[in-house]
Amino acid sequence: MSNRRRRSDTAPGQLRLPLDEPPSAGLRAGELNHKDAVREALTEALQNSPLSREEVARELSRVTGQSVSVHQLNNWTGESRRDRHVPIEYAAALSVILDTVEIARAALAGSGLDVLSSEERRYLEYGRMMAEERQRQKQKKKLLEELGI
Repeated sequence: MSNRRRRSDTAPGQLRLPLDEPPSAGLRAGELNHKDAVREALTEALQNSPLSREEVARELSRVTGQSVSVHQLNNWTGESRRDRHVPIEYAAALSVILDTVEIARAALAGSGLDVLSSEERRYLEYGRMMAEERQRQKQKKKLLEELGI
């Protein structure tokens, strides 16, 4: 065993001043803890899926490259297993496998962010196109008035 003493770091550290409040400063502690909402969304998605839990676990393992067992799915959804949570890195795979955006929506609730389904995304794009078209119509009308036509 060595009798060498460890030298402490004597280099000056950077002083950090709180110049700006983080965006989350106005939130209460735990306000964005959505573990139960995510669990409920996953449970409902599994119940509504034509796939068995075994098939979901097998497909989740395949698409993520990580071993996921049916026991893990049961732990994530079990009423008595509130200490377990769905890893966020599986949200995309679960959304595709179970054909739902509700798991990600539950995780993002209250953040000001949202997840859109493919159909909702098409409606959003259509709405954007309509708004752009109206803006162009206004610009055309203004130009015609300026030209005296």
